[in-house]
Amino acid sequence: MKERRFRRSNIPVEAVRLQLRSLEDRFDLEGLVLADERGIIVASSEANLILSEVLAAFAPIADHDDDELYAALASQVPGSEGKAFARTTFNLDGEHLYLCGLTSSDSDSSDGFQAAIGGVRRIIGEAD
Repeated sequence: MKERRFRRSNIPVEAVRLQLRSLEDRFDLEGLVLADERGIIVASSEANLILSEVLAAFAPIADHDDDELYAALASQVPGSEGKAFARTTFNLDGEHLYLCGLTSSDSDSSDGFQAAIGGVRRIIGEAD
């Protein structure tokens, strides 16, 4: 069987980073970040640490209908203007995690987020 992934790693956090980066291209997402309940980065697709830190910090407090919060986010992250903050939550091994990133305002992030959650569960499950 032909390997479908070109880049891979046996180090779980690196494997998650590579998986998030791959999904950005496939699903029109940017700056995917996996964060914990305190807003601390667990894994990120970004080399831009400032973007990753801001997205992770906003993840636990974000509300899908909070325009004021989105404006604050845009003011903190250069290049985020005109993009939507997207976030979902899930549990993994008893931990409440947030997956978030930026997307163009007219795209639906749900397929990309579901693929990311499946990948995180698979990668972390293999590490146990």
